[in-house]
Amino acid sequence: MVRTHTVVTNNNHPIFYRKMNSSIASLKNSVATLAISAAICSTLHAASIAVPNGSFESPSTLPVGVSTSIDSWQKASQPAYFNPATFGFTWDQTAGIFYDTNPYANHDGTQCAYMLSFPQVSLFQDYSTTPAFNATYAVGQSYSLTLGLFGKSLTPNNSLQLSLYYRDAGNNIVTVGSPTTITYNPAIFPTTAPLNLVDYSVTIPAVQAGDAWAGKNIGIMIQVTASDFTGGYWDMDNIRLTSAVPEPGVASLFALGICGFVARRATQRRKSIS
Repeated sequence: MVRTHTVVTNNNHPIFYRKMNSSIASLKNSVATLAISAAICSTLHAASIAVPNGSFESPSTLPVGVSTSIDSWQKASQPAYFNPATFGFTWDQTAGIFYDTNPYANHDGTQCAYMLSFPQVSLFQDYSTTPAFNATYAVGQSYSLTLGLFGKSLTPNNSLQLSLYYRDAGNNIVTVGSPTTITYNPAIFPTTAPLNLVDYSVTIPAVQAGDAWAGKNIGIMIQVTASDFTGGYWDMDNIRLTSAVPEPGVASLFALGICGFVARRATQRRKSIS
């Protein structure tokens, strides 16, 4: 004779509901703990990289209040389309620094940089132009470049590009990853006081050993890419560069932790019901 044992589960029993509620509460607490741990792990691996004259404080613009010289930064050569006689000023005057007398509420220091909205107006730096900027693309690390920006007297036909680059064997500038393009939008840059610079960033993924830029010096570039020549300009300040070691295992560990917890609670529940 074969004997069978039947387990009858009463899902309406008060004890069952108490156990279920307890399991759900524990699950919520564990999920929250794992999420916080993941965020902390990601944050701890970020590092700041010094950018020479990143807040455009040098040289001092006083007593005049403006200068076309910007220490540590380089400008692109004058393009063929630009005729000083036509526009009424020199190419060198299309970018410079100024004393922020009507300050942006979130500026860094007392000076900011400006770029007139003419295609190819650029500010850039790397080790070959600024030896003090000797950071390199390290394998296993990702990089983010951020600046505070504000567009004035512009239309949506104007745009600016933010990018990271390296120099190849021929000393040519080669962009790394995908640049960030900022198109003027009056809703993003309201002119009612107090004015605030708006942060924009470009990020490249973790450098791989086989990447052409691995081990090469980091270059940063800010460049006007489109204009309708209506006399507008871009103000900017507080250039920040950070590196980070990605945590590819964090998401997997997070999911694994939840699955393990659920499996363990399910086993305990079956045992207690039996």
